[in-house]
Amino acid sequence: MMIEMRDDDWETPDDIRDLRQPEHLLVWALRAIAVGHADCPAVRQAFNAACGASGDMVRMGYFLLVRQIGVTGRRRLKLHMPGCVCLSPDERSIVAVVAAAQDAVRTGDETRLRAHLRWLTEGEPPQSVLNVAREVASAFQDNGHRLPLRMSAPPPEHTGFTLH
Repeated sequence: MMIEMRDDDWETPDDIRDLRQPEHLLVWALRAIAVGHADCPAVRQAFNAACGASGDMVRMGYFLLVRQIGVTGRRRLKLHMPGCVCLSPDERSIVAVVAAAQDAVRTGDETRLRAHLRWLTEGEPPQSVLNVAREVASAFQDNGHRLPLRMSAPPPEHTGFTLH
């Protein structure tokens, strides 16, 4: 199944209100994970609504992806607090990983996915991270949620895990 690219795929969102529904879910879940609420019933319900019967598996896969990025990260991620409309470059980058994984599933080319993961982590991404990224991306795709490939400047270098 070929999915047509649209002009708005290449726009960088200014804040969370500019995101499409699956992107918003990924940012919301990322923030919940960061503050220790990966098991929040509302997050679980949102994944189940987005991905049907595979919602729990997709949520856990995303949790594993985020944790692996956090553990192998080049630096600590800078995220905003849950409920904030702002988007950090790191939040954009993690959504871009899932979008690039979706593109890799469609095209068979992992170049973009590997580049996004190399930007966030130390060295070449392990096969397990590539696999879980593709699984999460496939589940979104299989449930009709196409994530746009967006242009985004790489996040600035910084240290420390920060929530705003």
